[in-house]
Amino acid sequence: MTATIRCPTLDDEIKLPVADSLRKVLREINADIAKLEKEQNEKREAAKMDYGPDRAYFALKDKCIDKRIEKYEYKFCAFSEIKQDRTKLGKWDGWPVEEIKDSSATTTQVDHSKMRYSKGQRCYKGPERSVVVHLECGAENEILNVDEPSTCVYEMNVRSPLACTAQVLAKAEEDVAFWSRAP
Repeated sequence: MTATIRCPTLDDEIKLPVADSLRKVLREINADIAKLEKEQNEKREAAKMDYGPDRAYFALKDKCIDKRIEKYEYKFCAFSEIKQDRTKLGKWDGWPVEEIKDSSATTTQVDHSKMRYSKGQRCYKGPERSVVVHLECGAENEILNVDEPSTCVYEMNVRSPLACTAQVLAKAEEDVAFWSRAP
């Protein structure tokens, strides 16, 4: 009498514990691959982004500056968003472009001394909030002030050593030299 060897049948899905374990590992590997691909795409986008002349403002990426002004807590996150308490004032929308006209042509130039934020939380019976951030040369990263010149349109002054360009420093040296002269 010969013994009959039974092999598992291959239904739509193999029901062996080893197969279940391998499926779980495969799902984890696929999730890791998706996460790495997402991180790679984010880094590619960050590499393409304009962080100012010589990528000067790159150090502000993923950093936030907080300050309480009167009754509000402001949070400026460069290249991301700006909040007033829990209200979103705007998300990063790029550097403003200025037109420069001379006698022969009109050209455009990116203004890296200002940052534009738009598509903030909609005001009651008004527009979506927006902010223009004016960057100034200073020793530390700090929000100086925030104004609302018109309904839901904000202006924020931010000081940072990253805004100290060669032009700004040359002008400061000229001012010091001028005021240091003996009368």
